[in-house]
Amino acid sequence: MESATAANPTAEVRPILADAEEMDFVEAIDRIMDDKYLSYANAEEAAGSTEGTSQFEALARILVGENIFLAGGPGTGKSAVVHLACRLLEAHQISYAVCAPTGAAAKNINGETIHKVFRIDYQKKTDRKTGKLSYKFNNNPELLDIKTLIIDEVSMVYGQLWQEMEEHLRKIRKNNKPWGGVQIIAVGDFNQLPPVADRELNGQEHHDKFAFDTPAWEQSNFHYCFLTKSHRATDPKLSQVIQHMSQNALTEEDMRLLQSRSISVDEAKERDKATEGEPTIRLYTTNMNVDAHNASCIAELEGDEVIFESEADLLVDIEDLTPAQRSQWRAMERRATSPVKLKIGAKVVADMPTQGYPVGRAGSKEGVTLHLMRKSDSSKYLESERITNGSMGYVKGYAVLQSSVNAGTKATIYTSTENIPGYADVLPVVEFAEGTFIIPNISQELTRPVKNKDDEYVGMCYAQSQVFPLRAGYSITVHKSQGQTYDGAVLDLSKAFSTGLGYVALSRVRTLDTAYILGSSDRSWRVDERSVVIMNAIKFWAREDTRAFRENLDAYDGAYRHYLTRGVRSLKELPAPGVRVAPGDVPVEGVPDVGNVGDSVAEVVEAVGGGRGVVGDEVFRRAVGVCGRLAPLAVGGGVEGRVGRVVHGGSVEDLVILMAELLEATADLADL
Repeated sequence: MESATAANPTAEVRPILADAEEMDFVEAIDRIMDDKYLSYANAEEAAGSTEGTSQFEALARILVGENIFLAGGPGTGKSAVVHLACRLLEAHQISYAVCAPTGAAAKNINGETIHKVFRIDYQKKTDRKTGKLSYKFNNNPELLDIKTLIIDEVSMVYGQLWQEMEEHLRKIRKNNKPWGGVQIIAVGDFNQLPPVADRELNGQEHHDKFAFDTPAWEQSNFHYCFLTKSHRATDPKLSQVIQHMSQNALTEEDMRLLQSRSISVDEAKERDKATEGEPTIRLYTTNMNVDAHNASCIAELEGDEVIFESEADLLVDIEDLTPAQRSQWRAMERRATSPVKLKIGAKVVADMPTQGYPVGRAGSKEGVTLHLMRKSDSSKYLESERITNGSMGYVKGYAVLQSSVNAGTKATIYTSTENIPGYADVLPVVEFAEGTFIIPNISQELTRPVKNKDDEYVGMCYAQSQVFPLRAGYSITVHKSQGQTYDGAVLDLSKAFSTGLGYVALSRVRTLDTAYILGSSDRSWRVDERSVVIMNAIKFWAREDTRAFRENLDAYDGAYRHYLTRGVRSLKELPAPGVRVAPGDVPVEGVPDVGNVGDSVAEVVEAVGGGRGVVGDEVFRRAVGVCGRLAPLAVGGGVEGRVGRVVHGGSVEDLVILMAELLEATADLADL
């Protein structure tokens, strides 16, 4: 079986970031040298391609060696930037590790859990003198060698753990710089799921919530990158609801939109039983619900189960691998040891980018033998189409290939297991929205740079696998869905036990019309109040950092190109982050407290400085001022807080929505 990339050698060249997840370091460095500015002509165009942080800025900051915090809305390309950066770090032998707070989050980034990377015991250690508990870190020599540490989903990292991780690296590396001199790339959104409290520490003083609120965060001296430009089609209604939800400022219109997506229990069951049409996956808040629902749905289907397996082989001694390479191998190995059981009619989801061989309507006919198309008469590659991660469909049958996929051109279709020859290996035939396809296992290779006889780095395969790219698509927890995008989802948030669950769940779909709400409560649609303050501060600081990046663009561009060509990183000519003023009771970057906007709106507007790029400074000031004056007329209150969030967040769209509501209230009072 050829790899997905090799199976399509004549494919149209796509933007480099669109293929970042599937590239190895050899392809990445070759393509970036031809496309240094990510489809733009030069650094100035790339940096100015969006009002906020550009993908080029985020990539350049990572490669030159700065500590950054990376955030952004759905579809803005955070993962693509990180994937490309990892390949380019590998190209120049920069050792790195990738981790996340949970197994599900680690799987999404081909990394490992924080506990595994740091070798943290599940039992705490007790200080003999003070009796205080702390995390027990065991020896991991790999942490002495890494230059870069990438930590995803940082909103779920408990504050005390974050603090002790930083202290541990300083201690074992005998380096008193933040994180022991390791570059830190933190990725996440504090509006998403907050960390689970560590109850063992409740009886002592400790950092009890977000990593953001620890001394270690402040000492990290992050440059903040907040991507704002979406690189996939987005639904303006969904974007509006998610944006307002991130501020705990849902409007009546937002609530009407959410209510319009409600469905009954019977309607949800019909969606589960459907074997054609628009497929959906259920998002639950607990594993118990997920396990019960998946088992029930598979059991209700007629016929026998067919088990699909993956396999993986390590071709070198694991001790010869870098920390990042070990993480990649372990992720591949975990995937290979997880068989998938399916039946005819089962709903499935592609949980990785894959390929499908089109079979048309014949894919649902018993005993039909198909000639699989080749790309050309002389090509050994079969005609295939890309199936994106998160695509959902239904198993319509099974295909038996008469010889290997590359050499053979025929496949026989079966719509039940009874007639399949007992010796035959089968592949599922799946109907997606785009058509019906035979889905083969995907060949994957992990490569690492080695020097050839000409003293040049080339890619050497150190692990390979045949991966089954589908799994049952009936339900998943909201926690495990983070980082995924689905064609459609039924959201059961009736047992929401934490803030942020609705925000995460609703962000998993591409349009509001493909979200179906089975149950929810007021808490379902709220994010943590502290997270609102944190994210507003981060957005504010990101604008400041983007301004500094553009003012020093020549220096950044030079350092970026120097890394690409020579693999050398230097921060000497680059500006250090400015002094950050913590949000909350202390004003953000000189912005006064906006809890009482009514009497001080002029002071607030003057301090913020107005303009957000889309409109002029003076227009922005006047608009905020009008909202402050009209606030007392609003029914139900809460407008002052929303004005403050507009000031902090700088969203012209939110400002226009707020003005429209206040003008409607004024018109009602005037009986117009």
